[in-house]
Amino acid sequence: MVEAAWAGVVRWLEENAPGNAAALAPPASEAEIAASESAVGVAFPAEPRAWLLVCNGVRPAESAYDRAHAHDDGCFLTDGWHLLSTELIVEVHERQTPAPGRSAEEVPWRRSWTPFAVEADRMDGYLVDASTGVVGACGDYGEVRPSEFPSLSAYFEHVLGEMRTFRTVTDGVLDRD
Repeated sequence: MVEAAWAGVVRWLEENAPGNAAALAPPASEAEIAASESAVGVAFPAEPRAWLLVCNGVRPAESAYDRAHAHDDGCFLTDGWHLLSTELIVEVHERQTPAPGRSAEEVPWRRSWTPFAVEADRMDGYLVDASTGVVGACGDYGEVRPSEFPSLSAYFEHVLGEMRTFRTVTDGVLDRD
């Protein structure tokens, strides 16, 4: 199901915003996914795993200085957010996980959450709860909205609807909101 929803996003990008489509990374390997799962200490839910097997997020920026960030054309989600690779899933997960001695009230991040899309500073983002498959969101100041979309498929269908309805394309790239 997630493959079909994602294919709709890719098809729309290829036909309408080829610059953004070119920023998509190739599929992750089973070994890359397994290494990320091991690093965060949780098996990824079925939908994020299936999506990573067809697209490992977006390409990183081209300059050595900016390699930790997404390629500009990869920031095609609403508000200029971008999809994460297996490597960046680990980085974001580690960044959000509370440091020893900090309570869940201070930093409400759960180990079972798998981030998959973030804004530039990687603090606001979308995640999939491994225990439910539900897509939630987290913010800079610890706010969490645990159920934004019922699934990753529903999220990608939402993205496609937004691109078709509300977004404009200039020179083959979606304009940032």
